[in-house]
Amino acid sequence: MATNVYLYQPMYKLTIINNKGAKMVIETLHIEFNSPFTSDSDPSTTTIAITNLSKKHQVRIKRGMHVILEAGYKGDVGVITEGNISSIPPKLDDGIDRVFTITVLEGADYSKKKNVNITFKKKANASTIINRIAKKAGIPVGKFKLAIDKSYEAGYAADGSPIEIIGEIVENCESKMFYDRGKLKIGLPTDFKSSRLVLSQEGGLIDEPQQMEYGDVTGWSMTSLFNHRLTTNAVINIESNFVNGKYHIVSGEHAFNGLEFTTMIEVVSQTRLEVQLKKAKAAYRREQIKAARARARENAEKDVPKTTVKKKPKDKTINSVTKHSTVKNPDGSTTRTTVTTTVRKDTKGKKTTTVTTTVTTKFKDGSTTSITKKKVS
Repeated sequence: MATNVYLYQPMYKLTIINNKGAKMVIETLHIEFNSPFTSDSDPSTTTIAITNLSKKHQVRIKRGMHVILEAGYKGDVGVITEGNISSIPPKLDDGIDRVFTITVLEGADYSKKKNVNITFKKKANASTIINRIAKKAGIPVGKFKLAIDKSYEAGYAADGSPIEIIGEIVENCESKMFYDRGKLKIGLPTDFKSSRLVLSQEGGLIDEPQQMEYGDVTGWSMTSLFNHRLTTNAVINIESNFVNGKYHIVSGEHAFNGLEFTTMIEVVSQTRLEVQLKKAKAAYRREQIKAARARARENAEKDVPKTTVKKKPKDKTINSVTKHSTVKNPDGSTTRTTVTTTVRKDTKGKKTTTVTTTVTTKFKDGSTTSITKKKVS
């Protein structure tokens, strides 16, 4: 491709904030970095190397300090990661330049939050459980929407690491929990806003996309000129010789090595994600209907009314009595019970009683089930 990697002059800004709010801003020293991003729930780790930082400033930088890294070009600089310093590797000194390196864990480290132990009642929704756990643990999840707001029919017992429990519930609901420039977010794979950004041979792409496998979905990997807008779960348009259309970014990395200023991304088809989500929602609806029918059958068997045989004079005539009862169930279905009692007397004077019970349940979708039992005494 004809795109020139060295066409634009990189600009960056590194802000380090201590626990008292004092800021150290680095803009003029030479900085190199590798900053990965992913749609997984685990925070990414960014490595930042600062050349010729004075010893006076080096000793002021400690583990746990807050870091904001911005990068781009003149007039177009944006945040690419935000988090806390997780480690400070040994310094490198080749006799000419001193290289001071820090690693930054994206977002806050919620894995150290105190375990929770909360029991939720029957039919609690996933969104309710997530909000309650997040509030209890002090984890900011903000407003979110789940692809499937799953109902836990038997209730739910949350016992353990709050961030792990939330991540597990989000995954069960066919949704994503991820970090976006240091902020924890929850959302639908198909609900993220499309960008007007177009990657093409004339608009940023450095090489032709390469095919890759992302789980059971075919995806593409490619490298472009650095662009801070290319980030976790962004939806972009791609125009190349082999790949064209709307794609969803699942992971990538911003990097500057002193010469090359690039963004590598891995993408999957947005349309494919939408199809997968529709199938998942349909499967969940089928499970709900199946469970509702099972509950209706169980309730019908429990609620069959007791009947007594009406006494009649001892003669050879046949006596038959029919009773009906109708019950509306909590899930909206209707159960109708019909009990027919028939008394017969044979020529020898022996009496036979037959009780026939029919339970019919009609569901909201129009379908019905029917159970008939017969007892002879």
